[in-house]
Parts: sequence; structure tokens; C-alpha cells
Amino acid sequence: MDLTRDEIWFLKALRAAGERGRIVSAPASRNGLAHLVEAHYVTEHPQSERKTLYIITDRGRRALAVRHKDEGGATAHVRFWSERTLREARPMSAIPPKADMLSMVTVS
Repeated sequence: MDLTRDEIWFLKALRAAGERGRIVSAPASRNGLAHLVEAHYVTEHPQSERKTLYIITDRGRRALAVRHKDEGGATAHVRFWSERTLREARPMSAIPPKADMLSMVTVS
């Protein structure tokens, strides 16, 4: 199955999150994860009307491993920032009031 750049990014972010997964509240992000859920690369667990927990599956990890091998071993380092860390690093006006977890990820 061909994955978009965004789908690969989501899988890497969820792999970095580990077994606890990540909660996503932004509708656009949830829409981007729908294809991964359909392909059984990710499971979704509704937490409330606006929040869903996403966890990468073994199949999703295998897809990343195959892609990693095909790319010659290139890796992306994914770092999650807590809302507190962001607030300390930036003025309050620079942080959206309801930022979702995946929007606070930097890939380097």
C-alpha cells in the first residue's frame, strides 16, 4: 500500500508515542488518520465527542520498517513537546488554545 508523506509522518509520530498512543482533537488530523485506520496500521479509540486516541499497530510498525529498509536506513527523529514546555518557550499568544498533540510534534 502506498502511503502519503503525511501518513508516514503520522505513523512515525505514533510509533514514537509507544503503547499509550496519542490523543488527537483536530478534525483535520483525524481525517488524515482515517486511511491508516482503514488499512489497520492504526487503531482508534474515541475518548469523547472531540478527542480520539490513536495507537500504531504491529502492521503499522512493519510498514515503517519496510519503508525504512527501502530508503536505505534513513530515520526521522520525532520529538513531542508538552503544552507546558511550549508555553515556557513561547509567549501565550503564540500557542493556540486547543492545540492537538500531533500538531505539537517536530520532526528533525
